Amino acid sequence: MDHRVSSPDTPVALPSSDQNDDSRQTAVTVPERFRGLYAPDRKACAGDNNYNPTFQNVNVKAHEVRFFETGGPMTHIRIDGDKAAITLQEIVGDREAARAIFLALNGDGTARYRSVQGPVRTMFRCEAPDPR
Repeated sequence: MDHRVSSPDTPVALPSSDQNDDSRQTAVTVPERFRGLYAPDRKACAGDNNYNPTFQNVNVKAHEVRFFETGGPMTHIRIDGDKAAITLQEIVGDREAARAIFLALNGDGTARYRSVQGPVRTMFRCEAPDPR
């Protein structure tokens, strides 16, 4: 799978320690501090499909983003301190389309989340980041 940056920016490798030094960086992998399962409330973290908000969960991994029934490989990420703009190639059935999501870590276990298609929402971080 090809994870090259798809912008005129020159990719910069993130340091292995993933330090947050507030410098602008372009990466080909989602830094650990942004990885994890995000849900609209703590109950949705359990993944109970009988609880409707669970369908809004977002799972950010090292090289992909997963939603309830869709998701796909990350194609670009722009980091600015505790903010990330992630573009992915979302696969829906036999179709693919570019989709962007935006995360801003709040420092209290929550994040501001926005998809191009929706409003800004506060999401809870459900679990420790997935190292993969």
